[in-house]
Amino acid sequence: MDTIIVSIFNQCLRLEGLAHDVYSRFSEVTASGELRNFWIKMSEQERQHMEYWKQVLALAESGKVEYLFDEPEKLSRELIELEKKILEMTEDVDLAMDIESAILMTYRLEFLMLHPALTASFYLLRSLTGDSSPADNYADHIQSLIDILKKMGRVKSHFVLISELMQQNWSNSQRMAMQLTRIRELQGLVPICMHCKNVRNDNGYWEKVEKYVGQHIHVEFSHGICPDCVKKYYGDLVDKK
Repeated sequence: MDTIIVSIFNQCLRLEGLAHDVYSRFSEVTASGELRNFWIKMSEQERQHMEYWKQVLALAESGKVEYLFDEPEKLSRELIELEKKILEMTEDVDLAMDIESAILMTYRLEFLMLHPALTASFYLLRSLTGDSSPADNYADHIQSLIDILKKMGRVKSHFVLISELMQQNWSNSQRMAMQLTRIRELQGLVPICMHCKNVRNDNGYWEKVEKYVGQHIHVEFSHGICPDCVKKYYGDLVDKK
């Protein structure tokens, strides 16, 4: 069992739990309507994320998760600092706060929790979690917040800027997560046929090595022929010349 990985997943579980508690409390004191439905939805999605981290934590404790993060000690320190910030922000939540303040707190929570390494883990752990991952609904989770921010922008103009910042942060986090995922995949073992040299992809299908590499690092191949193959396949022509 990798204790640092277990510690990281425990931290992730606690972070999701803090967000879940805040959204649940907001939903309980908000009158019926669109905003209350928003809090309920955010709370339920955080509960689903908690179940995911519990599943991943159990896998890590049984030794089935290894070498997921390049600098796990550094990530753990970052998550400790992140948890401190969120605890300071949420431990004395005033349930009588106005709607604007509550939505701003939600924005700050989601902004802080969009860590690229954690987003990348949603994709990297799919094979271990039965293809279940927060990645399936995280875009909807963030979009729900962006939609509310935009509606608030009709009354308070600064919410338009906040919604744009949230969209940008989400896009940056996704892009960095996919880059981390590709790097991690290319650092691992790639199954390749000993005869035809086709590569087995993550879904178990065999494909040309050009296609596999092109999909993972976004390069294109131009075909040529090396000197050894010139001799092997076109030796007669070379001899004649």
